Amino acid sequence: DVYATWVDEQLKTLDDAAPPPVAENGSFVLPVGAAQPEWIWIKQDAVPAHILIRKTFTLRARPSSARLFFTCDNSATLHVNGNDVGAITNWKSPLTVDVSPHLVLGENVISVDAHNAGGGAAFLAALDVTYAEGANDIIVSDTNWLARVAMADADENKALLTSGLDFAATDVMGKHGDDPWGRLFGPENAPKVAFSGAMLRKASEARSAVEHASIADAFAASHPEIKKFNKAIDGEINILQKQRGAGMSSVMIMDQTAPPTAPILARGQYDQKGEIVAAAVPSVLGDLPEGRPGDRLALAQWLASDSHPLTARVAVNRYWQLMFGVGIVRTAEDFGSQGEWPSHPELLDALAVEFKRGGWNIRTLLKAMVMSDAYQQVSEMSVLMLEQDPYNRLLARAPRTRLPAELVRDNAMAISGLLNPVIGGPSVFPDQPEGLWRQVSHFGHGSFFSAQAYFDSVGADRYRRSMYTAWKRTAPPPAMAMFDAPTRETCSVRRMKTNTPLQALVLMNDPQFVDAARALAQRMVAEGGAEIQSRIKHAFRLATARMPTANETAVLVRGFERERQRFAKDPAAAVALMSQHDATEAPLDLAAYMMVASTILNLDETITKQ
Repeated sequence: DVYATWVDEQLKTLDDAAPPPVAENGSFVLPVGAAQPEWIWIKQDAVPAHILIRKTFTLRARPSSARLFFTCDNSATLHVNGNDVGAITNWKSPLTVDVSPHLVLGENVISVDAHNAGGGAAFLAALDVTYAEGANDIIVSDTNWLARVAMADADENKALLTSGLDFAATDVMGKHGDDPWGRLFGPENAPKVAFSGAMLRKASEARSAVEHASIADAFAASHPEIKKFNKAIDGEINILQKQRGAGMSSVMIMDQTAPPTAPILARGQYDQKGEIVAAAVPSVLGDLPEGRPGDRLALAQWLASDSHPLTARVAVNRYWQLMFGVGIVRTAEDFGSQGEWPSHPELLDALAVEFKRGGWNIRTLLKAMVMSDAYQQVSEMSVLMLEQDPYNRLLARAPRTRLPAELVRDNAMAISGLLNPVIGGPSVFPDQPEGLWRQVSHFGHGSFFSAQAYFDSVGADRYRRSMYTAWKRTAPPPAMAMFDAPTRETCSVRRMKTNTPLQALVLMNDPQFVDAARALAQRMVAEGGAEIQSRIKHAFRLATARMPTANETAVLVRGFERERQRFAKDPAAAVALMSQHDATEAPLDLAAYMMVASTILNLDETITKQ
């Protein structure tokens, strides 16, 4: 991929010996996976302003380095094995010191004399001990650290820190990064390290966070799109941090501390407000549940109540539309006086009643539909049917309708064997034309937001089911948009179906369908036997659930021979066509099978439920 190619190029030119500089005071990054330190204070009801803190730990070997980060609200002096290693006077200016000269093999003690003029001294620390073999011991402040009230006399405090008398467990005030202190160290405050080949030659898990950051910066600098993407992410993070600091968020919430009300608008004009009314439903449709305020829960209970007939009818009609291509009420989006009358009112009522009686069980409802005689008919249409019932409103035959956009893609992936059946997880990003999101983003923000950047998924994620495809409103996946998928800018209950030449071009040229054709060609060779005809019949049956006729087989065989002759004259084209997968036999034959597979996937019968 792009990153691997870039790494190879860098390793040819970079000097391995470029050493990282020493980190400045205040800069500190814990290794990936290490526990976060916690703010601690003394465990007492009346928190004193002057406390002593101790931590005893054991070293298994002499360390090659040991960096100690510490801070205190609001000042502290810190000692390691009795040696004064530093002091701070402001928690916003933490200190990082090298304490390796003061550590010994075996038992060691960190001790702190902490003050807070306003009462309640709080302390936070993290020690990163690195050994010669590269392993780390991480020691962070938590309830295992001990504390006690300080004495009035400074000499007595020194004696107490040394002896450890009367120290008790501490309380935790919050983890590093929690309010009110915020984040004092981490990747965003990491010291910059010179980029070098030595970093790239390390295994990823062996690199420090600072090294990862340095590599990422160098890679982004060499690729404008990634640099732009990083800038966009930084911009969004800054916005979120500002919102957090202001105690405000742009996320829409619903304040229901008081019952919602609204005025009646005279003649529908927004500035002509009349009587104030509370949330309710039209009286002709009954009442909200008794004793409940007019909120969303009351509305949901009313919609699902036994006295409300519409919800179950609407739901049943939409599932009928899913299975039969058209609802019992054709205008699924409109059950009102402007909508179409049900073709079978009694059937709609019966299904609705059973749906509610069965606990709104969708699986049971769909099973009843597909097991019905109406669904299990053949979909062939006679001349009489065409004359008297062209739209099959009388259910004289089985439905015959093109698959929805999402299933057109999933069907091709399933036929080819590429479909990834994993359930759940984050959205994925199948192939789409480069720069498409950038052309529609981002109103008022120029090149700021990351929603302009689209990075194709790799590996099996490219072949996840379409329901997991990342979807940007105003810019739906183009292959699905071509098959009438809505933009999702508004709710779409009933999709219109079109039949255009561009749909055939998608099936033949979209990278996802090209991959499907390539994989189907491999299935033909691996599973279809040794003969050309048997391989083609196997692919045809996978796509259409039937064997091809003699004429259909002859046409596809002739197509295979024609493509094989073409690739024989241009073998480089065959190699390029098959380059993304390991060929299981000669590239010329496999490329020809791939073109036949593309033809089969493009059949009307392949993308039509019948």
